[in-house]
Amino acid sequence: MSSSPVRPSASPAKKARFPEVVGLQHFIVLPALAMGAAIALSRLAQAVLLPRLSPVASQIFNVSRAIVITVAMASLIGWLVVRYRRRFELELQARHEELKEARDFLSSIIRDSAEGIVTLDVDDRITSWNRAAEGIFGWTAGEARGMSVNRLLPDDPRIVEDRRLIGERLRGGETVLEHYTTRRRKDGKSIYVRISWSPLLDASGTPVGSVGIVLDVTAQREMRERLVEQERLAAVGEMAAHVAHEIRNPLAGIRAACQVLFMSKERTGKVKEIGDEVVHQVDRLNQTVSELLQFAVPRKLETAPTDLIALIDRVISIFGEHPASRKVSVKQVMASEIPLLKVDPGQLEQVFYNLLLNAAQAMDSQGSVVISTELSDRQVLIRVRDTGPGLRPGADEKLFKPFYTTRTDGTGLGLPIVRKIVVAHGGAVTASNSAAGGAEFVIRLPLESSQDLNSARALATGLDDGH
Repeated sequence: MSSSPVRPSASPAKKARFPEVVGLQHFIVLPALAMGAAIALSRLAQAVLLPRLSPVASQIFNVSRAIVITVAMASLIGWLVVRYRRRFELELQARHEELKEARDFLSSIIRDSAEGIVTLDVDDRITSWNRAAEGIFGWTAGEARGMSVNRLLPDDPRIVEDRRLIGERLRGGETVLEHYTTRRRKDGKSIYVRISWSPLLDASGTPVGSVGIVLDVTAQREMRERLVEQERLAAVGEMAAHVAHEIRNPLAGIRAACQVLFMSKERTGKVKEIGDEVVHQVDRLNQTVSELLQFAVPRKLETAPTDLIALIDRVISIFGEHPASRKVSVKQVMASEIPLLKVDPGQLEQVFYNLLLNAAQAMDSQGSVVISTELSDRQVLIRVRDTGPGLRPGADEKLFKPFYTTRTDGTGLGLPIVRKIVVAHGGAVTASNSAAGGAEFVIRLPLESSQDLNSARALATGLDDGH
């Protein structure tokens, strides 16, 4: 909108005789000109009329002349005042409209900004935040207004102290740019954010609060961590391939030599015990090398239409031959209709076998495991729940990291291999403590890649039935 005042409409005749916009200069020029013109006219009339008038009429003429001049001047000044006030009101209205449009424009920018914008008062209480902040933290603007910013902080003394120091810097008039830290959502989930803080000052320069621009960078951080992990695993893969080549052949020779050496007739009970232990440790080392090689250099997926229930039945049968399964009962709770999945059956068998073995070892080879399946939101959910002691605090974040194990004889690669295979299928796996006790692993496999396959199966079934 133009900053020039809105001009009142006027006819061409009026524009020729009177100014369109009345300013202060008109109060100086127009009354003086009008007064001079009135006096000149009155003098002219006096010179013409007074000689013909009686003394009484002359007095009446002089009084009338003064009254007419006074009324004329008052009317002129009143007209100027009305026109000036009208101009002022129009300018004020125009400025008001400009400010309203600017306010609405700025409000729309703040409201629809892709980054969260939060304002605080001097007591660090939230006075406003926009839609992006609602999406980032989970609280609506109404819920957040008046809330202390400390409610956004996780239960970490270091982060609380960090926020206190930032508050002191803002009250000192300092700006804090691109500060990376952790915050807490309404649902209790921790998120990683980037915040830039600036102090809010009044006209005298006194701090009256602060404004923060917040961006949720949790996804970017996770992506960066995955890239770092992939680079690290690529290096591990090269090393693993070299280690496998350099160690496996000597291990095979050591094992064969030990078997020949300790099969002699002269060996005693103690010698036999030592020989069996040597062979066992060689087998364990060979298994570790194999798992390391599989984790670092995974096989390419060879997908095929797979019946998930039949696959799990087969894994349970194979697991039953393991010594750790002797006192472990495995129960299945399968959904009535699980579609065919386009997966790599061999690698998926290893996933469930590793989970069953992990559960048996967690229960000291005594307890029960329940495997259940269900369909949920275009996914197949497979739950593996045991009756063991459950996960240690904080272990759910470490279980799928390489070489993390709570057992003295574990390699720490079984669950990372599980996760790697599931992720390669486009799925996800999580671990938590079950409400009924014990640990629960949940595998989510997508159905999208299997839709065409199941449509074809349904069509074939219909043709077989004669439809």
